[in-house]
Amino acid sequence: MKAKINFLIFIALLLAICIGTASMYAEGSLVLKIEILSPIETTYSTDSVPLSFIVFEPICWIGYSLDDQMNVTITGNTTLTDLSDGMHSIVVYANDTAGNMMSSDTVHFTIDTTSPTIAIISPENKTYAVTGVPLDFNVAEPVSWIGYSLNAQANVTVTENVTLSGLVDGGHHVAVYANDTVGNMGSSAIVYFSVDTTPPDITNVVQAPPASNVLPTDEVRVNATVVDNLSGVKYVTLNYTTDNGAWIPVEMASLAGNVWEATIPRFPLGTNVTYVIIAEDNVGNAIDTDTLGYTYKYPVIPEFPSIATVLLFMVMTLLSIMFYKCKRLRTSTRLFSNKP
Repeated sequence: MKAKINFLIFIALLLAICIGTASMYAEGSLVLKIEILSPIETTYSTDSVPLSFIVFEPICWIGYSLDDQMNVTITGNTTLTDLSDGMHSIVVYANDTAGNMMSSDTVHFTIDTTSPTIAIISPENKTYAVTGVPLDFNVAEPVSWIGYSLNAQANVTVTENVTLSGLVDGGHHVAVYANDTVGNMGSSAIVYFSVDTTPPDITNVVQAPPASNVLPTDEVRVNATVVDNLSGVKYVTLNYTTDNGAWIPVEMASLAGNVWEATIPRFPLGTNVTYVIIAEDNVGNAIDTDTLGYTYKYPVIPEFPSIATVLLFMVMTLLSIMFYKCKRLRTSTRLFSNKP
């Protein structure tokens, strides 16, 4: 008898559970489970992301809402395409066969297909007079890797601003690269620059009149060839001094063919003039002819021969005449004495 009562109680409880469950379905109060497998809460470097999910009940309709927009009906897993850069959200909805609506949890994710923006601050597009040039740059977002390429060589990994050292004279170019945290590779614009640590070359210094024949009435014109093949010649100056006095600068004028010219004024008889030529390029490298081992000097000589020179000439002329006359006289005497 007791066993029969327990069996009846079990049947009653089972019926109650079934009736309650059916009622919950009928009233739409049973929450059915949908789990989104993809996307997940992360950042993607592509504008197409798979939408994958699991529904744990038989269903008669399914769809999704992207960024709170209208539902899009689907029949199963699909791909979310043409996603813009930035934050997104996705929810999957479904109706079961009894008409109950269910939804997944909202999944938030980010799209980043934009490469990092990199701006090189230094070097600039100009010529430097040093062999070490700072490489300074800005990256507009967090990155996982940074490197640079100098003169199209292999990338060099760096973690911050550095100095490009050991640069030879001539032209160079540099670019900076970076990967952001989702793998987008960015690059800066290529910056072209030059290095010039060599001063100009001064050759073919010529003066007119020459150093051995400068008279008090002469201005002395000095020409020099000055060449700088990298940054170019900025200026050339002739500095002169008389009798070891103060140095006086004269700016030399540029003529055709890398020739520069200046004029030293007239000076009185007996003046001793010394001059040097100084050249500087456009980045400040300077040189002078003294450093190159050339010394330029000239004295101012008399315009006419001195009195001593005139007297010596007169004496020599007179002696020549006397010698000639004595020779003729001896010749005449010899001829007369030989007559019969």
